[in-house]
Amino acid sequence: MPGPDARPPRRRARRRGILLAIAALAAALRLAGLGFGLSPADAIPVLHPLARPDEQYLWNLGLGIAAGDPNPHFFLYPSLLPNALALLDALYLAAGSLADGSREEAVAELLRDPRALVWIDRGLVAAVGVATCLLLYRVAALAFGRCSGLVAAFLLAVAHLHVRDSHFGVTDVPLAALACLVLLQSLRIESRGAWRDYLRAGLCAGLAISTKYSGAILVAPIVAAHAVARLAGERRPLTRLAGAAALVPPGFLLGTPFALLDARGFRAGLAAQLVAQSGAEWLGVDLGPGWSHHLRFTLWHGLGPPLFAAGLAGALVAVRRAPRPAAILLSFAGSYYLVIGRGHLVFARYMVPLVPVLCATAALAVVALAERLPRARLAAAFALAFLLALPSLRETIATDRVLAREDSRVAAARWLRDHVPPDATLLVVGAVFADPPLFFRERRAYDPYPWPPQAFAGRLALPEGPHLRRVRNGFDPAFDALAADPEVGWVVVAQSPLSAYGPGSTLERRLAGFRRVASFEGVGADPGMFFDLQDAFYVPLAGAALARRPGPNLLVYAREQTGP
Repeated sequence: MPGPDARPPRRRARRRGILLAIAALAAALRLAGLGFGLSPADAIPVLHPLARPDEQYLWNLGLGIAAGDPNPHFFLYPSLLPNALALLDALYLAAGSLADGSREEAVAELLRDPRALVWIDRGLVAAVGVATCLLLYRVAALAFGRCSGLVAAFLLAVAHLHVRDSHFGVTDVPLAALACLVLLQSLRIESRGAWRDYLRAGLCAGLAISTKYSGAILVAPIVAAHAVARLAGERRPLTRLAGAAALVPPGFLLGTPFALLDARGFRAGLAAQLVAQSGAEWLGVDLGPGWSHHLRFTLWHGLGPPLFAAGLAGALVAVRRAPRPAAILLSFAGSYYLVIGRGHLVFARYMVPLVPVLCATAALAVVALAERLPRARLAAAFALAFLLALPSLRETIATDRVLAREDSRVAAARWLRDHVPPDATLLVVGAVFADPPLFFRERRAYDPYPWPPQAFAGRLALPEGPHLRRVRNGFDPAFDALAADPEVGWVVVAQSPLSAYGPGSTLERRLAGFRRVASFEGVGADPGMFFDLQDAFYVPLAGAALARRPGPNLLVYAREQTGP
């Protein structure tokens, strides 16, 4: 019979096994459908649709840096993620050079089909998303105990909003990971208060700001941790807090050095971001202030009602059972929600950094209930957590299934290449994100970036695609004139529930002299789907099981004398 000394190693082994299983689950959910929207290599060079807006900024910036220009010349976002992508792109090109025999051939292959850049971008973010589950274990275990840490990691592994956004090569999931790092160091400031805790917290906060400017809010939990410990009568010299503050700017400049080296460009980009955040609406869509919208829509659908309610209830439990850690976690959650929620730009992805905190407090509520049982408390906690997370898990699986299907824009592009002559003029009714991936003459391939990028200009011969005319929707005063223009022989209507990015109807009655020659159903039009209406992402946040496939519903019309 094993002695008492055998129990701690056995418990550690069990915890590691559980964490490994959670990481595997998190990875499976985040990798499924990761290649959404990518075109098959059936037409060289390959062009991919803008299936996830803003990705094209980041992977283009990463490639430009890897090609030899360290200045991104773009500061609407800070540069930590593009610099990380540049490093991975450089490694990819080095490996390709060895495999193909020369760097020239590796670059040529990448220019013919840049899907590797998209995979690197999304793969990095997906890996960070999985790592965040393990980081949250550390945070919740330190704040509320190891059992809460395990449950919190499981809840984040299946939380729909975090899983969905871990598919996107943008900055929100990396910011959530760095938020967990700052919270971990802040909890250590409160419990231990060593110099290294302060310095690590300041450095991580700087890196968070270098990922996304809203990471500046992560200064709040550092200050809260210092204040909580001092109020409890513990020794926390002010010089240590000053040391943390002193490392925030170097942390930021470590990821975004050209904020200093190209100060004028940095100020312009930051100002443009602030202007966008302060607007009263977005492309004519006003969903109200974030303070109300994110409660009733983003977090309600992004976590599922049971998990969201458990997170709010758990915050109250935390204040009563663990007030000092609760003050640190809630100082961040409250500050972040107040600052981000003040505006009318209310993308669902803005709430991703709050999801780990809500999973941690929900885990505490679950464990508090399970502790009332005489035995098998961990098993009971996981069973209850599974029930709370079931709606979120169902939505996650439904979204993964939709993302794995061929995008309507890809299917439409294949048909258009076969039927529309290259000298034709095509009118697209919809935003650039709805475009089938064709090399239109009047459009930059990965708007606003050309292809090949500037660093490789002249290295790839592009096919001459149709001439492009565009109106955003049927309300555009130019629509009727363009539809009547005899040079316009084809019309593509990108219909979807996203009124900011295209019409809500087929516009067929207003296309006199045209006939419909092809249709490519995307998300469909089921009223049970709920979309992030300001975001040009053609998959619903909730109700994905009702979606046919990613992309807008694309309707192709030909003028009577030009059709196939």
